[in-house]
Amino acid sequence: LFPYTTLFRSMAVAATADPTLLKSVRGRVGVSTQDGLTLGMTIMDRRHHHVWTNLPEINVAVSADYARFLHGLIEDFLK
Repeated sequence: LFPYTTLFRSMAVAATADPTLLKSVRGRVGVSTQDGLTLGMTIMDRRHHHVWTNLPEINVAVSADYARFLHGLIEDFLK
């Protein structure tokens, strides 16, 4: 129906208008800059016994109400 990047950006805008679309947790996050399988990946440290304190702690979305988001997107598109 929509290209992936369009949905990704639309979800970010929709979550700004309605934060209840996403469930988030606080976590320390970094981006892999080493060559290999994880190059460019966003990685969250979820360990409690050895935490990378040098990484920034941010809100990370862990789930979304996709059905409600898509319903609202399609309803707005058809208007």
